[in-house]
Amino acid sequence: WKSVHTGGDLRVQQRKFITDQNVAVTVLDLANTSTAEITRTLTLGSQRVSTAVGSTELTGSVNARYDLTTLTPRLSGDGFTVSTPTSLTRAVTLAPGQSVTLKAQMGVMTRELPGSDAEYQRYRDLGAETAFVEQYAQGGLGGERSRRLTDDGLAESGLGLAPLRAPIYCVTEN
Repeated sequence: WKSVHTGGDLRVQQRKFITDQNVAVTVLDLANTSTAEITRTLTLGSQRVSTAVGSTELTGSVNARYDLTTLTPRLSGDGFTVSTPTSLTRAVTLAPGQSVTLKAQMGVMTRELPGSDAEYQRYRDLGAETAFVEQYAQGGLGGERSRRLTDDGLAESGLGLAPLRAPIYCVTEN
């Protein structure tokens, strides 16, 4: 999924995909469209995470509907650091005409998907463009189960799980 948003002096192109092992990835291309330097603070957050893992990742635990399983979300982003128990932040300064590409990822681990943790770590460690190209080369979106990435979070159909209903990121001005 791809969309472009422009607000004032910032243009954001976002590309989103979700892997077969429940890793939602957002690649952001941020561009300064003004003639002056700009600084923006990006906030990456979820109501489903509440514990810092070091200074760059958040995790949590959520019981699925009817206690079918336990979901363990992990949230991180390129250059982001823990700012609250439920969010990570990163300041981005762009010169006139300059752009930067970065990514954010949220993996949702379950015992039913034993490869989900390794896949989260793999995508977390890949560069933004490499992650996008690799997923595309592996057949793009979709997989054995039907998944979708919505504007307000990760939803999985087929297992009767309720949507996580958590924003993946937002851009705020300094």
